[in-house]
Amino acid sequence: MGTMTVPLTGEDFDFLRAYSKRRGISAEALLGRQARNVRQHLQRLLHPEVIRATGILSPEVSGEEAHRGPLGQKHA
Repeated sequence: MGTMTVPLTGEDFDFLRAYSKRRGISAEALLGRQARNVRQHLQRLLHPEVIRATGILSPEVSGEEAHRGPLGQKHA
């Protein structure tokens, strides 16, 4: 098990302590649990429908420009 020092603002520190206390665990255990949840989430395979949809948009298409272009004309 590793050890880490995490700098927090006073407000965030107070929130973390109060939040973990309400759940009956230490702040360290809460942070450890959240880190584990993030790791597990990122290691999961994508849903088959997401995999099937991959690549349906051309890499030449700029999604942001395609979205904002008509909005600019609509609200001009």
